[in-house]
Amino acid sequence: MSTIECGTNFLSPNGFRIVINRENFGNLEFFAQSVQHPDINIDTSEVNFRKATPIPFAGESLQFGQLTFDVILDEDMKVYQELYLWFESMVEFNHRLNITQDPAPPSYQDITLFVLTSSNNPNRAFKYVNTTPINIGNINFSATSDGQYITFPVTFRFDYFTLA
Repeated sequence: MSTIECGTNFLSPNGFRIVINRENFGNLEFFAQSVQHPDINIDTSEVNFRKATPIPFAGESLQFGQLTFDVILDEDMKVYQELYLWFESMVEFNHRLNITQDPAPPSYQDITLFVLTSSNNPNRAFKYVNTTPINIGNINFSATSDGQYITFPVTFRFDYFTLA
């Protein structure tokens, strides 16, 4: 059992900042309401022994879940438009690739999530490498929102992440 050292500050639930290609996705940086850091799994192999329960052994690779942002929808829907254009550019690239073999790369971006201290200073950073959006979630337009801002989820796939 571990002990908690005196003077330990616990992670504040509202302390994070997202950095992504500001030129194309400045609104996504600003309007992200929450981030769901993905789960991590390791593949396992089981070895069978006669008259015994199979024994699991750690595998050789990590498997990452999906990165999800809950984004506040701005009045002009700029953040939604940025994401939608990102989707369109990837689909358009795939069509050009099939027709003309255009060498331009698809639209992958690195996203950095800065975790802030209780004093709002950057403490740790997760860098998600080669992210690409795979889902823009539902937007629930409701006149009875009780003063809550409208949000929608955006889900990304990525190659791997680093923790600094």
